[in-house]
Amino acid sequence: MTRKESQEEFTDKWIWVRSKGEIFLQNKLLRDEGFKHGFFTKKSGNRAPKELIKSLNERASVHMVKQIHQSKILEASEANQDPWPRADGLIGTKKGQSLWVYSADCIPILFGDPTSGFFAANHAGWRGVSEGIPFKTISQLENRGADIDKLIVIMGPAISGSKYQVGIDIVETIYKSFNNNANKINEILDHMINLNIITLDKPPGKFLLDIRFAAMQQLYSHGIKKKQIQICPYCTFSDHSLFNSWRRDKVKKIQWSGITC
Repeated sequence: MTRKESQEEFTDKWIWVRSKGEIFLQNKLLRDEGFKHGFFTKKSGNRAPKELIKSLNERASVHMVKQIHQSKILEASEANQDPWPRADGLIGTKKGQSLWVYSADCIPILFGDPTSGFFAANHAGWRGVSEGIPFKTISQLENRGADIDKLIVIMGPAISGSKYQVGIDIVETIYKSFNNNANKINEILDHMINLNIITLDKPPGKFLLDIRFAAMQQLYSHGIKKKQIQICPYCTFSDHSLFNSWRRDKVKKIQWSGITC
């Protein structure tokens, strides 16, 4: 894809929004289906969701969790006050709820079903993906009556594959999250390379992992179609002016992502 084609694709699917003093990214597909949402930048990182929600729907209730890099998912009603419960995902089933996750290299993933109006948000790093938080979220939405064939899955800004070096142990763990076959390590590596999830790095035994492609493959393996998934092209590591990155800065700073309807 040429730079011009990449820019056209971004313009066609994503938009920068200014509202109530905040600047954030929205996905056009999710927005057009009635889900108010935002992938905020590091400039909003010091403001809490109770402030950021004013730029989406100031009447919405705020629901968030204390993230633990696992795959626990809660109903919004279980996460409505401080102390926030420990989890990495939230399910919304009522209008007027807003769901919030924070990240600084991991993937913020927003889900919306225009048929039922149900929606979800989760924080997915390599541990969350290896424990299956993306497909556990769609399973919980489906159990509540969401139409999985109409579900929209949006992955926000996260670290890109070219900046995310991992070892063979993480590669194997990720592979097992979407493929139960007990293949030999060379077969696993070939499979992951063919899916564009990893590339070989120069140090022996090191690989570059595209965590969003890993999450996408997991969603494919559980019935989500390519047309239902959109991935934000921004890299938290590379885009210094926009996003915080733990891998880049080794400082605990975040950006928020939220969704409501």
